[in-house]
Amino acid sequence: MPIPICMAIILCGLYLYKRNKMAMARKLLIASALLVTFFSLPITSQLLIRPLELSYPKLPIEDPNYLATVKPAYVVVMGCWHSDNQLLPLVAQIHQCSLPRIIQAVQMWHQYPTLKIIFSGYAAMDDKKSDPAINAELAVGLGVPLSNIVLIEGPKDSLDEVLAHKKVVETSNFIVVSSATHIKRLDYLYRSNNLSPIFSPAEYVSGYGELSWRSFVPNASSIYQSERAIYEYLGLLWVTIKSVV
Repeated sequence: MPIPICMAIILCGLYLYKRNKMAMARKLLIASALLVTFFSLPITSQLLIRPLELSYPKLPIEDPNYLATVKPAYVVVMGCWHSDNQLLPLVAQIHQCSLPRIIQAVQMWHQYPTLKIIFSGYAAMDDKKSDPAINAELAVGLGVPLSNIVLIEGPKDSLDEVLAHKKVVETSNFIVVSSATHIKRLDYLYRSNNLSPIFSPAEYVSGYGELSWRSFVPNASSIYQSERAIYEYLGLLWVTIKSVV
């Protein structure tokens, strides 16, 4: 990740500085500053993240006839995370990576009421609510009946979730909702397990403005986008290595 890597380089530079190795320390500190600047440029983050986010088109769920044509039995909402803080309203406890996924699944259910929504993700810890349970709670608040909700609590990563989904959906048609950056890795995992879902990207973190002078002005949002992209590229590399080892 950009920030931890740069912090490690800075610490190495400071250590060398204290050891009076000025030349190498100066090089490391300059390199860390350049790396932070590089990853905080909008042009950099867009070049990193757009190939991931634009790999799969949005699902045409605005078309009221689309779901009736596809006839999915399930829509899977991939887990993300939440903050279990009772001082916050429910919608504020759900992280920005989860909220669009939940809303899109509920939107599908309103159009196709026989649809069952599968919420999966980390199990609860220390008597707190799990990610799937919190997500389901919001879906129920938005009108989805409990009878149309399936909870899968316990998977520790995307592969665990895919294997758990396979046991539920079996041979049914189903839709998978996740962040746009996540879809490419999910596609690989599902295909590796002989599943062919329809993917529906819901959360996008990149902007789609035209190239301008602002593309070369560093900002914090671009560091976050670069981090998301690098995380997914590393995730893709990891699942690919695991599949061949």
